[in-house]
Amino acid sequence: MAGSISGVGAQQASLAQSLQSNNVDQQDRAARNGEDQQKAAEQGSKVQARGAAASQADEIEAARNKRKDEDDKTQNRTQQAASNSNQNTTQRRGSLVDVVV
Repeated sequence: MAGSISGVGAQQASLAQSLQSNNVDQQDRAARNGEDQQKAAEQGSKVQARGAAASQADEIEAARNKRKDEDDKTQNRTQQAASNSNQNTTQRRGSLVDVVV
């Protein structure tokens, strides 16, 4: 009654083969991890570059807005000065007319 034990026999891989395939699996896993890390680093670089570009665009937009505000203030001052000048001229003319009459 000598029978074989289930799972043991000619089909069983040798220890050396098992260790070798395990080593190959570890190398494959390490290679995949390296690729994943490289992809993550590239993605991080892309995100960082987009962030820098967005920041630069925001700075440019802020500078444009500031310049527009300053231009608007200058234009308002110029219009106010012209209006004051016109009022002064009108008042002077009126006084001259009053004096002459």
